[in-house]
Amino acid sequence: MHEKSFLIQTFEVGPMLNMIYLVVDKATKKTAIVDPAWDLSDAYTFIRDNHLILDKILLTHSHHDHVNAIDENQEVCTESRVLVHIRNTKKHDLNIF
Repeated sequence: MHEKSFLIQTFEVGPMLNMIYLVVDKATKKTAIVDPAWDLSDAYTFIRDNHLILDKILLTHSHHDHVNAIDENQEVCTESRVLVHIRNTKKHDLNIF
């Protein structure tokens, strides 16, 4: 049986009970955070405690409750790239590229 090469860790955050996800490549420890919103302290603790490398921010869409912690995330992880579909950047006037 093959060991899974990826780990997905979930966190429930914010007043709307949003879910954020960490997608971790176990081999490289490179990690993507999906829909960073609200309080990211538990996610950052998980990243730090497991010696992970946060290198991507993935947005499923650009509603406020899915993107309101992008600025904080980029301050903490200056090398992380933000990835979102181009339609969402124009529709919601995101300036993240």
